[in-house]
Amino acid sequence: MKRLGLTTVFLFLTMFSSSTAQSFAQPFAYVTDTGPFPGRVLILDTKTNETVGEVDVEIVPFGVAVSPDGGEVYVTNVIGGLSIIDTSDNSVVATVAVGARPIGVTVAPDGSEVFVANASDGTVSVVDVASRAVVATVPLGAEATGVIVHPDGSRLYVSTQNDATVEVVDIATRTIVASIPIGSNGSGIDVAPSGDEVYVVDDIADNLVIIDTATDTVAATVPVGSAPNGVAVHPEGVAVYVSNFFGNSVSVVDPVSRTVTATVAVGLGPEGISVHPDGDRLYVVNVSEGTVSVIQLASMSVVEVLDFGPDVFPISFGDFIGPLGLGGVVDRMTPRLVRCRNLTTGRSVVVRDGATRWDCEAAGLEVGADDRVVIQVRGRVD
Repeated sequence: MKRLGLTTVFLFLTMFSSSTAQSFAQPFAYVTDTGPFPGRVLILDTKTNETVGEVDVEIVPFGVAVSPDGGEVYVTNVIGGLSIIDTSDNSVVATVAVGARPIGVTVAPDGSEVFVANASDGTVSVVDVASRAVVATVPLGAEATGVIVHPDGSRLYVSTQNDATVEVVDIATRTIVASIPIGSNGSGIDVAPSGDEVYVVDDIADNLVIIDTATDTVAATVPVGSAPNGVAVHPEGVAVYVSNFFGNSVSVVDPVSRTVTATVAVGLGPEGISVHPDGDRLYVVNVSEGTVSVIQLASMSVVEVLDFGPDVFPISFGDFIGPLGLGGVVDRMTPRLVRCRNLTTGRSVVVRDGATRWDCEAAGLEVGADDRVVIQVRGRVD
């Protein structure tokens, strides 16, 4: 990541201050396929929704996370550790041995570390991205499944199955600082963009559990569909989406009213679920029929089904769509969401709709002379 001084940050912002359209590419989606031996990752161009490549990884690829700059993809293999894919040429540049039966994976906001939830030995492996090595192992004493990092980079939230808790890990000390009972069986997990709430599904009780991160306690429990598995939050935090494996559906939850506002029928056995960074579309991976359902969020309807053909068993547990990059067109006059993130401090602010000059400091972000800053665009993309 390029180091930006304060002056450079303002130059970068000013560069986007006019109403002229700036070019941004639709990101890629990375879909794990557990069908072949070994497994592979299918690469989708979300502009055309076509498969544009594939990468061989290890056995039973499961979880996916993408680095903040989109340069690397991290894939957990139930047998075979963590595969690291360089997106510049879609090649595996490293395979890191982590704990037994790795499932969930997430990346630190500054991209420096990757965190892997290992189910069989109940641990979290901390992988240093630069050295491609495990630098710490955090014992949980429970079967770890999903893992997400708080936006400020200070804590991990790890869902567990046999203990039915969410374990909160202090990243600096590599220790558990809280254990939150959630009901029966934890699975997919995600966090609000503000960091105020964490959302985890209980796949036995058929609930979405909402955790208040200020107190690390359960704030609400929302009944959803049958056997919820994956969860994803809208980039603006306005909705939470839950894939229901046996319900063959997606539940749409309003985080304010804490109620289900819509239920959308998808394919058989929906597992992975991820919101496109422009906030317009939802991608749902249906493992039982080898498809991906694309939901248009404005109409809450499936507008396309991507069929991978026979003998494909896709999963993609986690956030499997990368960030926007150069190439496609973003309407600069009406961006949906712009987030200024200080990678050095871990803090971020949001510049909302209608902003034609994205002034991070005016929006409240403190920026030091040597701080690293990125600007994440969640605009209307054509």
